[in-house]
Amino acid sequence: MKRKVKINKNSPLKVVYNATYGEYKLSEEALKMLDNNENLERHHPKLVEVVEKLVDKASGDCCGYDTAKLAIHELSGIKYYIEEYDGLETVIEPKDMIDASRYEEENSR
Repeated sequence: MKRKVKINKNSPLKVVYNATYGEYKLSEEALKMLDNNENLERHHPKLVEVVEKLVDKASGDCCGYDTAKLAIHELSGIKYYIEEYDGLETVIEPKDMIDASRYEEENSR
């Protein structure tokens, strides 16, 4: 069961994502600080705090040979989704979206 995270609308929302190919994974040290709760929402304040504090040490080994590279993205609003390709994640906000039909129409002139 997911709990709603209270968002402080007076401060920017931050989101944790994996900035390299491979698996999003927290280190053992980060998991200990999170009471072994690896299922927190990516914008959960405790998760963001741990990644900010540990920096590179927050990233865990994935696939036995590679290391995740957890990073923080500061949102301009409160809506986002994470797009993933082979483990590399990109944080997408509404301002980043393009109306594809309009784009094609304007470039076909």
